[in-house]
Amino acid sequence: MAERFVAVDDLVVEDLEGDMCLLRLDTSDVLVMNQTAADVWVLAADGTPADEIVRILTDHYQCSPADITDQVTSVLNDFVARGFLVPPS
Repeated sequence: MAERFVAVDDLVVEDLEGDMCLLRLDTSDVLVMNQTAADVWVLAADGTPADEIVRILTDHYQCSPADITDQVTSVLNDFVARGFLVPPS
């Protein structure tokens, strides 16, 4: 899972009173995220590989990698499916 994702161009990221919001200017698609998804977004958009995101969030939330790997993968796949992240080539 050592993949690096890239945030798409024409993207606005806003903090809305504790929730993070993504807005694609080219499609007007909006995504409001909870704190955990926002943590995944910040790390992924910064170029952190998926396996490192799992390690960081495992330490942060004090859980096992088995508990969080599927969730991180699901969130990353959702970001890609919605067009907010470009998957690794």
